[in-house]
Amino acid sequence: MPAPIRILLVEDNPADARLTQELLRESDELVFNCLHVETLTLALTSLNEQGFDVVLLDLSLSDTTGMEGVIRINIQHPAVPIIVLSGQVNDTVAITAVQQGAQDYLIKGHGDGYLIGRMIRYAIERKRIEVQLVDAKNAAENADRAKTAFLAAMGHELRTPLNAILGFGSLIARQSFGPTDPKYVEFSESILSAGQRMWAMVEDVLTIAQLQSGICRINLEDVDLCGLVAEIIVKFQREYPGRAADITFESDPESLILRADVAAIEAMLLKLLSNAVKFSDPGTAIDIRVAVERDGWTVLIVKDRGIGMTAQQVEDAVKLFRQADERLERKYEGGGLGLCIVNKLIECHGGHLQIVSAPGQGTEVTLRFKPAVKESGSTELALVA
Repeated sequence: MPAPIRILLVEDNPADARLTQELLRESDELVFNCLHVETLTLALTSLNEQGFDVVLLDLSLSDTTGMEGVIRINIQHPAVPIIVLSGQVNDTVAITAVQQGAQDYLIKGHGDGYLIGRMIRYAIERKRIEVQLVDAKNAAENADRAKTAFLAAMGHELRTPLNAILGFGSLIARQSFGPTDPKYVEFSESILSAGQRMWAMVEDVLTIAQLQSGICRINLEDVDLCGLVAEIIVKFQREYPGRAADITFESDPESLILRADVAAIEAMLLKLLSNAVKFSDPGTAIDIRVAVERDGWTVLIVKDRGIGMTAQQVEDAVKLFRQADERLERKYEGGGLGLCIVNKLIECHGGHLQIVSAPGQGTEVTLRFKPAVKESGSTELALVA
């Protein structure tokens, strides 16, 4: 048996209220619970305190007139359908009620139980569809705004190194300081650095495009996670000398075999280390830990003591086309795709990403790998959007 439909009847005329309730009882197919109140104030209080599936609302109450009741209920409880009750046949009033947010218009004393039951069911369904459409519209608008902000930020990030490449390249091509001036070595290093920065951003965009296709191709094999992490740390320190001297690594146990994709783990850890260094003061410790939890899941944890993030920034950081700081004049460079890529890659392994952070308290990122054993070799896993 379906759950009873919860009806809030707002009617200040006792006779009309009783008539409506009798019509409701005549509907054999309608299973319901009905609460009757006489004022809009009591109706709003009841809606705040309880959940209702539909409101039957008289337009003429002691504490309101006209469409005020429809407007106020619709503003405060937009997901609850409203059926207006009126003692007069007036198409203009009926149309106005619908325009203000009501789902239907019922003339008191007209119709029977079957009619009012069907009207209630249809009103609930129309409101459900309306809410879904509004949610979809809002989601689409938010996604569009996020993409616009991302593209603006990405354009800024690409132009900055491109200006360096073009500017220093032009100086070298013109031999502005003479054919053997040592400044050309400095210029070429700046060009190389800018090119590497652009390459990294392009690689991130291409990776996201591949992951967003819905299929993640990973090559599962037996991996000594502890040994792999140690190798990645050495590689990171070699590529970023002077920026990664304070990384500490501990593991329990000392050797841990995991079935995973080596390249994916390297990509994830390098991005987490890059973020930890970027958002921390020089000389600030960065801790890496590998362990097996009691539930059998393997965890790889990267913890920094940097600027940290708010709860909203954490939520935005793992979303596509969203950044914790979306201002063009933000302090920290980068396309902001790192954590989004990490999140997608850990999902490819059947695991998930956890982030604990607070402003000024640093950030702890945990990659959790599930203990399930998969077949070795190339694997395709469908990603859930």
